[in-house]
Amino acid sequence: MRPGAKHLRTGFTLLEMLVTLVVVSLVAAIISQALLQLGRIERLLAGGQLAGMAQSLRIEWVRGLIDGAVPGERQTPGRFAGTRRSLSGLSTEMPAFPESGAQRFELLFETDATGARTTLRLRQPDASDPSASARTLLEWEGREGGFRFLDARGQWHEQWPPALNAPRGLPVAVAVETGLAELPLLLAAPRVDAEPLPSRRVVEQL
Repeated sequence: MRPGAKHLRTGFTLLEMLVTLVVVSLVAAIISQALLQLGRIERLLAGGQLAGMAQSLRIEWVRGLIDGAVPGERQTPGRFAGTRRSLSGLSTEMPAFPESGAQRFELLFETDATGARTTLRLRQPDASDPSASARTLLEWEGREGGFRFLDARGQWHEQWPPALNAPRGLPVAVAVETGLAELPLLLAAPRVDAEPLPSRRVVEQL
């Protein structure tokens, strides 16, 4: 090196460091905003998936409730009976009620006063706490909703039993018409024998 030659400069100046810090801060801000938006999108998607899973679970509750229906005895509150807007009887698959055995239930279509929204509600008449015995299973916009009942001859009826002295205790199938876009018609088929269960008196005489 020649005498008097200037030493080469190493490192950054203060201005360069400030510019670098500003650039890094901007990039970090952009990344953090992107991650925040991504988190929001994931939460929205998760919420939609959970809502869809809850809806599917309630649909299976309705199907299982009807599948588990038993005839009940004539002239008793537990006798399986239905109209266009209501269905009642006994079921061995009462959703969300952990008691064992067949329990009374009522499924009711209810439309609000404006006709804008319809709900399918489940009630348990024998519940000790009436305020906690009714719950909404499904709901949708509009007035659509009703039950139809299929007999052994393949004919549909809007009430069950279709006649006062109908010999069959249960329909072959029950159609639940809803206003749900993803499932406008739900079919369920009671699995038990058509003959009513014997009364306690009959069982004691065996």
